[in-house]
Amino acid sequence: MKRFVFLVLLFMVLFSSRVLAGWTQVDLGSGGNGMNQVAVGSGRSDGVMRVYGGNCDTHIYEFAYSGGIWTKTDLNFGEASAGRTWTLAVQYKR
Repeated sequence: MKRFVFLVLLFMVLFSSRVLAGWTQVDLGSGGNGMNQVAVGSGRSDGVMRVYGGNCDTHIYEFAYSGGIWTKTDLNFGEASAGRTWTLAVQYKR
């Protein structure tokens, strides 16, 4: 009986956190290799929040949401000798 109650509670927690909470998962895209850093902010200082991903191909990618779709822009930052992007942050600037 304890196992049944545990399974019911586990199902309720998993079900409510994934379905009822309203969160959805969307694949924004990728770069040449795997992403190893992610930051969110108004990187262009225009008030629009975007997602930035530092990739193992040494590039930084910008993902913007508009009109129901995500678009990816390669910002071409990074050094090839570094081998990957180690730290990524978006600075707020007035």
